[in-house]
Amino acid sequence: MRLSTRDLTRAAFFTVLHVAAAVILRFGGEVAVPFSLVPLFVVLAGTLLGTTGAWSLVLYLVLGLAGLPVFAQPPFGGLSYLLMPSAGFLFGYIFSAFTIGWAIGRLRQPTVIAVFAISVLGLMVLYACGLPYLYLVFRFVLGKILTVQQVLNFGFYPFIAFDLMKAAAASLLTVAIRKRLS
Repeated sequence: MRLSTRDLTRAAFFTVLHVAAAVILRFGGEVAVPFSLVPLFVVLAGTLLGTTGAWSLVLYLVLGLAGLPVFAQPPFGGLSYLLMPSAGFLFGYIFSAFTIGWAIGRLRQPTVIAVFAISVLGLMVLYACGLPYLYLVFRFVLGKILTVQQVLNFGFYPFIAFDLMKAAAASLLTVAIRKRLS
């Protein structure tokens, strides 16, 4: 996939949005998975940039793993972040944005309902990456065996309603922005 200067600029802009979304809500103390606005911008990256949106999240991940303090919870960056229970969601962001971008590219006329359905598909991809990783870190890094119910209690139930609201907001914004740009 060859990216134009315009695509790279847009991806870099969204990387900045991902960083801002992650650092603006650094609160809540020590939790396995922090609340974040990043899923809102993951959906927007996919719906507005197409599959290029995934590159904005690759850059976000690279910046964080290189040690820059761009993630939502301590240690905020560095390779040690891969040992955090929430690190799987970082990889999920990339696959989620790619899935959303790919599916959006197949739509002739994006409607709010269609964009929302695609956004929910992207959230499913996000949780499909994040939840198993959460289990694996608890099991093999922290030495705690969790049941499926406990994994859902830590990484799904507290967040899904908010993520669906973020997907709805992103769907409304996407349709409005696309109308303005066309």
